[in-house]
Amino acid sequence: MLVLPLLLVLVGLWMTRPRPMPTDAPRARPAEAPAVPAADEPAAAMAAAPLVLPARDPFQLPAAIAAARAALFPNEPSLTSPSPVRLQGIIWGIQPPRAIINDRIVKIGESIEGAQIVDIAPEGVTIDYQGQRTVVRLPAPSPSSPPAHDSSP
Repeated sequence: MLVLPLLLVLVGLWMTRPRPMPTDAPRARPAEAPAVPAADEPAAAMAAAPLVLPARDPFQLPAAIAAARAALFPNEPSLTSPSPVRLQGIIWGIQPPRAIINDRIVKIGESIEGAQIVDIAPEGVTIDYQGQRTVVRLPAPSPSSPPAHDSSP
């Protein structure tokens, strides 16, 4: 009966014993590892230097890809607005749907600032401006603006 508590005490002491801390000294290479030739020293220095890439918007397509896509799909509306229209809101749930563009309420078929309204959808307004179809989307709400709340009871 005395053996079990004594065994537990010994195991507890073994588990809580102080262990040596690892040192920061480099470890010796194994004998089978080949030594690095002196000619590779510049490559090793480059590997140690941080890689600096030019700043690029990760959400913007590179110009070459955008041009190839436009050539392959000429009728696809672009996602950027080259026109002077500014979408401020979409009125959905009424027929026909309407959009608020440049402080005016417009519907499909109307023109504003030289842009023809082709389609109004919850995702954005498709316009035809200078022969090019473009989807104009609502700007993302700023994080500092308070959320809109319903004033109805």
